[in-house]
Amino acid sequence: MKEEFVPYSLAIELKELGFNEHCFAKYYDDEKLYFPDLPFSSDLNSQALNSGLYTICDAPLYQQAFGFFREKYSLFHKIIDGSEMFSFEISKNPITIWGYNFKTYEEAETACLKKIIETVKQKLLHNEKTIYIIRGE
Repeated sequence: MKEEFVPYSLAIELKELGFNEHCFAKYYDDEKLYFPDLPFSSDLNSQALNSGLYTICDAPLYQQAFGFFREKYSLFHKIIDGSEMFSFEISKNPITIWGYNFKTYEEAETACLKKIIETVKQKLLHNEKTIYIIRGE
């Protein structure tokens, strides 16, 4: 189930960009998942988590992260199955960003989210018409 959640490092970047939606899970102690709504999900209790001993960060699902960028920045994405490899496309008219040569859907999904975050942070959407991304081996 962990693969459904955005990795910790990207969750931190999402928070910096203003992501503030309710999440089913949280990261604590860096990359450990905690499900606060499920009492049996962890040995930790709310008192321990609120003690300040742990760094806590929301752990959004990929769909929540992509939804955030769609709503806030009008950025749309899709993951494309090319039978042997996967690719992604990010679009905001008239700009398109492609990434390709990914071995798995999950790898393409993570690369896509990383590129969206990078693009928003660097405000790349102002000048270029089309950007191609080639993943090196």
